[in-house]
Amino acid sequence: MRLLEESHEIVIIDGTPSLSPIASKIIILADVLIIPILQGAMDLVATEKFLERNNDAVLLKEDAIPAFFLLNQYQERLVINKESKEILDQASIRLLNTKIGNRVAYKEANVNGKGVYEYDHEKSRTEIITLTNELITIITTLDQYKTSNGIHVKDIQPIS
Repeated sequence: MRLLEESHEIVIIDGTPSLSPIASKIIILADVLIIPILQGAMDLVATEKFLERNNDAVLLKEDAIPAFFLLNQYQERLVINKESKEILDQASIRLLNTKIGNRVAYKEANVNGKGVYEYDHEKSRTEIITLTNELITIITTLDQYKTSNGIHVKDIQPIS
């Protein structure tokens, strides 16, 4: 990880969705955590356990670890989604403004060996662009306050 930090401005680790020891190590190494979450009782229970693990990591690191929930496979019209969002709004971790919809296009792009940005589906592409720009804003804001913690973003521009 140290070698990556020396040669790259941003390192993204797609971590395991478990609460394993390696997940704890990833949390401790992180400058920012993005926690994708599905709506429903099982993910909400797992989220409570994750929050405990995250709090332990913050104590070990002796520094705040900015963390954000990302609603994934979100469907606004489902009652469980609205209820889940209300519960997450009350958590200590902020909810990103961007929501990733439950779209077949994400699976089709993957099967066709493409990223959703390359795939011909405007709503999916717009969601990913919106998410990317929101993350750029978060990272560049962190750079102003946490330059000593490994994130050194110089000229990252929003995409369109």
